[in-house]
Amino acid sequence: MRRFRLQSVHPGHSTAEIREHTGFDYDVTEPVPSTAEPSAEQLGLLRGLVAREIAPDYPEFARRVWGVSGSP
Repeated sequence: MRRFRLQSVHPGHSTAEIREHTGFDYDVTEPVPSTAEPSAEQLGLLRGLVAREIAPDYPEFARRVWGVSGSP
């Protein structure tokens, strides 16, 4: 059987908070390390190319997170 495993936690959040807001069970080994900060290059890709590519399928998410419209 395959399962999800929590590998890191974003700074400012806890494993308890993640468990509370996740709708399924998953594996976790404490202590869980903090998620590494993205590089400037990674942020640029997320805020540019990735945001534009997902906006048509996830318009509300793209608008809320990146301020990108789902319209062409």
